[in-house]
Amino acid sequence: MSCITDAQRYFHFDTFSLDRTFADVLRHEKMDYDVEAHHANAVIEARAQLELANARIHRWNSAIAHLNAQNPRDHFAISVAHAERRAAEEIYQLIAGNIAKELTKYHRAGGGRAGGRREGDRGNGGEAGLQFGGAENKGLRLSGGGFASAGAGWSHKSTRSDIGESVNGEEPDDDSIPKNARHKPPVRHIFPKPQPTQEYLSKSQAAPQKLDTPKRLLIVLDLNGTLLHRLGRSPTRFIQRPQVMKFLEYLFLNHKVMIWSSARPENVAPMCAKLMDSDQLQELVAVWARDKLNIPAHAYNDRVQVYKRLTWIWSDKAVQSTHPDPKRVWSQANTILIDDSAEKAASEPHNLIRLQEFGGEDEHETNDLERVAWYLHNHVRWYEDVSAYMRNHEFV
Repeated sequence: MSCITDAQRYFHFDTFSLDRTFADVLRHEKMDYDVEAHHANAVIEARAQLELANARIHRWNSAIAHLNAQNPRDHFAISVAHAERRAAEEIYQLIAGNIAKELTKYHRAGGGRAGGRREGDRGNGGEAGLQFGGAENKGLRLSGGGFASAGAGWSHKSTRSDIGESVNGEEPDDDSIPKNARHKPPVRHIFPKPQPTQEYLSKSQAAPQKLDTPKRLLIVLDLNGTLLHRLGRSPTRFIQRPQVMKFLEYLFLNHKVMIWSSARPENVAPMCAKLMDSDQLQELVAVWARDKLNIPAHAYNDRVQVYKRLTWIWSDKAVQSTHPDPKRVWSQANTILIDDSAEKAASEPHNLIRLQEFGGEDEHETNDLERVAWYLHNHVRWYEDVSAYMRNHEFV
């Protein structure tokens, strides 16, 4: 059974009734244009988008079948294809719901003749002009090996990826719940809050020693609320934080980069694939997700307070093998966690660059990522122990 038939049954309409309604509205001799034509045009536009969404679903079905046949071991590519198909299906249902709403408003208005003003521009979780496959803004490169002067060539406009409204039924992991939700489920505390060790505090309290030449750092990046804002459950529908592409380009050119998100692995992989280009994905030191937070099985699907203990990274042999100097290791002296939560960095507080939580709104956004790049490039990377420097010169 096709997706179109399923959606039509779900929203209680069929193609025949839609076409008949278009004819009734468009051919009505005494049409109230502002009411009837408005609803008719909205539905016509939405149906065109519905066909595009359905075509996209079929394309991803074909891609999944091809991958399963030709590259069954490419689990990453297959998971991305499945995520894209789910996103297309969600968008399809949003548009179908919007069509149903427009028809309901039209019929409630007595075929339009007794109608009033249309209730806003948005339908139930969709828009008549929904766009697919938002701007990628890829291919931008910083010239040379360094970070340009502050403000040079930086765009302050966020980029939406597969624009859509948030859908109901958010995932329980805390990185997938929309950050601007009015009512969030309370966070459960199942772990005691970790405290910095005495050894950690002793090293961070030492006088900062400046280097003659800068060094490469290990930058550990959070995703939702830091680099992007997810729109509902789909991992491929999000708004990029302003300047994020330039920021990533700077990081990959000058440092080592890894991802550590508290979202599930099957959601983190598609987010990374959408946010980064193929070269950047290959250069990642590691991609860690919810399964790397030591959450017990009984609480894995709950919204619980988690902690990103950097000692877990420093004890990982695969991560340590990526240090550019075989004689050195990743440690509190050269590791930076960039996150929107200070609580998650409780065990290593002086290795944290905390950003204001990004909720997807441009008007509340500053040049945070530009300032972070400036802070790293002109200050932090020039010191022997970054925790000692950052304890005295915190990023604000």
